[in-house]
Amino acid sequence: MDNASDSPTPQYSQDKMPPQAWIVAAGLVVAAIFLVLVTFLAWRTTQTPFPGLFTEPTLIVNDLGDATWSGYAAGLHLPDHLVALDGRPLENTTALMRELAQYEPGDVVTLTARGEDSALRDVQVRLSPFPIKELTSFFILPYALGLIYLVIGVWVFVARRREPAGRVFAMLCALVALGLGLLFDVYTTHRLPCLWIVAISLIGSAAIHLALVFPQRVRFIERTPALGYLAYVPGVIIAIINQFTILNFQAPTAYFDTWYTAFAFAIVGIITILAMMTHRHFRSQSPIVQDQARTILWGSILAFGPVAVWFLVSRYTGGAFPPALILPWLALFPLSIAYVILRHHLLDISLVIGRGIAYAILSVVIVGTYFLLLYILSRVFGVTLEAGHPLILGIFALLVALLLSTVWVRLQQTIDRVLLYEAVDHRQVVSHFAGQLTDIVKVSSVTEALDETLETGWGLQFAALFLYDSRRARYVPHVIGSRPFRSVTFAWEGPLAHQMLEQRKSIYLYQDRPLPSHLLAEREPLEVLRPALFIPAPGHGWLTLGPKRGGALFSSDDLVSLETLGAHVAVALEKTRLVSDLERRVAELEALRWIGQAVNFTMDVDDLMELIYAQTSRVLDISNFYIALYNSEKRTISFAFYVEDDERLYPDDEWSVEMGLTGEIVRTGRPIVTEDYLQECLRREVTPGGRPGRAWMGVPLSAGNQVIGVMNVSSFDPTVTYSDEQLNIFSAIADQAAAILDKSHLYQEMEEHTRRLTALNEVSSVITSVLDLPAVLNLIMDTAVELLKAEAGSLI
Repeated sequence: MDNASDSPTPQYSQDKMPPQAWIVAAGLVVAAIFLVLVTFLAWRTTQTPFPGLFTEPTLIVNDLGDATWSGYAAGLHLPDHLVALDGRPLENTTALMRELAQYEPGDVVTLTARGEDSALRDVQVRLSPFPIKELTSFFILPYALGLIYLVIGVWVFVARRREPAGRVFAMLCALVALGLGLLFDVYTTHRLPCLWIVAISLIGSAAIHLALVFPQRVRFIERTPALGYLAYVPGVIIAIINQFTILNFQAPTAYFDTWYTAFAFAIVGIITILAMMTHRHFRSQSPIVQDQARTILWGSILAFGPVAVWFLVSRYTGGAFPPALILPWLALFPLSIAYVILRHHLLDISLVIGRGIAYAILSVVIVGTYFLLLYILSRVFGVTLEAGHPLILGIFALLVALLLSTVWVRLQQTIDRVLLYEAVDHRQVVSHFAGQLTDIVKVSSVTEALDETLETGWGLQFAALFLYDSRRARYVPHVIGSRPFRSVTFAWEGPLAHQMLEQRKSIYLYQDRPLPSHLLAEREPLEVLRPALFIPAPGHGWLTLGPKRGGALFSSDDLVSLETLGAHVAVALEKTRLVSDLERRVAELEALRWIGQAVNFTMDVDDLMELIYAQTSRVLDISNFYIALYNSEKRTISFAFYVEDDERLYPDDEWSVEMGLTGEIVRTGRPIVTEDYLQECLRREVTPGGRPGRAWMGVPLSAGNQVIGVMNVSSFDPTVTYSDEQLNIFSAIADQAAAILDKSHLYQEMEEHTRRLTALNEVSSVITSVLDLPAVLNLIMDTAVELLKAEAGSLI
């Protein structure tokens, strides 16, 4: 059927923010507050003379800084413990900065240090201003990266706070933001080391929790979501243990092991994410999960790759950590996850990789060819040519401009055949479908083109295009191809329609896994369809695609191609919408015109009602329909026309106007639309009557200021609802119907009055012209019986 109309906007309401979200919100607020605080502490540090070294919270000297700094150059190194400055003991973590604040840059101070052998020694150190380069490397860069994590966390939390993955990721971002933002304080002012180690200890827990719930929940988390919080137990234990060691001046190096444990656990968390992404990419049945995992893997490789390279190189070269080169890359890790959580459409990573390889090869070939050309010319002519020689450079640029297009196409095709052979075929199939759009004007044409495309590219067990049906106010399937498909429908304001049309997110439903919690409201129709892949056709509906007949799983390249196909389908449907809307409006106008024209014809009342029913069925699904008329003298209602399950019946029911919603409409003169007849009766405190449908829509038949009856349509299908648009057209038809029924009633009254006058005139003529009294009396009696519609009469 080609009567699909433009999709309404789903008004899908979600639950209130869960309690866990408030905890995450508090974590984000705390992180923001302390990130503001550390900027003040960093400013205080720059105003304090610098001793030429960094220290741990227990004033153990570390080796993170430049070996040429005055403190390190004077011989202070890990694990020297600073115990006094100019003879004044340093008894707590903030004592060093407090004492240094009393000096000026250029002053020479004596630092007393306890070495690894517990021997004390005095070291002369010249104080200096805090070096700007090191401020950039050890504060500004980590702090900026921490802000990026925090902003990304807040962004994802605001958008996905009702989803476990969104909440866990936001908490992970808050913890990492604290870990990076407080790093400078840990090695300088030592005001917040306890908070910093708590954040570091919990990073591993949040990372493990995220790996368990995203991009797909593991099975035991599906069954018992609370088990995911067990990941925080080791993190909390590590954080508590560190609180007893981090400021222990009696054993200043005791925290080394507990810190390493916290760092190791954080690394375990990151490795868990990478391992889970790898597993999901290669083993998941869902192409959506595969693509999400692949995007995160590439983001992780780009983020942590430089760190891994530095770590391996530094083991042999001993080079210092270069924050400016390493830290900025770490922003790609949260960005990749945030993009996957928030995205409407995933990046075609395969396409990006292929294009990147092509550009890299082409760049190397062009540069290599240019220098090879210079070398050959130099050898042939025996002269030395510079790389920037204008004549050679101009000629080479001209050749590149002439040949680049052809070389690029051939190179890209070669790379695609090697790396992306499957995706190329699919893109060609989708491109062929796009080329057919110019000839498509009906939904049936769209499904025919889709059948050819899906059969060529994927060979599916079943496929259907779900579009909004204005007659039923639901999304109904338009079956693609000849393979059987279960007839299920979905509410226009339901969760699936919300995800497809508002969020525009594809979803894959497994056969043996629980449904996502936000789709449980439509469990019954979804259970019938799965396993299936749902692809949005933005603004119009969605494609429901069954598994491949060969048993192969959908790949991430399949997903990208199918989402592209969905976008092309939306373009085609936009064209068909204009045609279908026009056809629907024409059908509505035609129905109103035919009913309105009945005013000009003399028709039997039953024929009029048949006409009303026939024309209404053109614009609405009226399998269950009736017209009930109101008797104002008896204050009763009775059926004048009744259809149930598309069959005309002739019930003789008559009931009080005080009963049922039909009576309520007669009394109030207002239409009633409800999804549940019985519940609406209870709400209005009226007695239900008859055999009502579940969804129910009734409108008054009004002649002037008087209600003469009610026109009704109903459905026993619990999934059916009636929209405002349907109410409007139904009311318009009812107004026309009321007019012709009232005219018919007046015409019948006029005919009856004419008949009575004719009979009386006949009696008068007989009385004046006939002298036979018995004959006259018999005529009077027969006429009276006929006019009064009596069975018999007598004249006494």
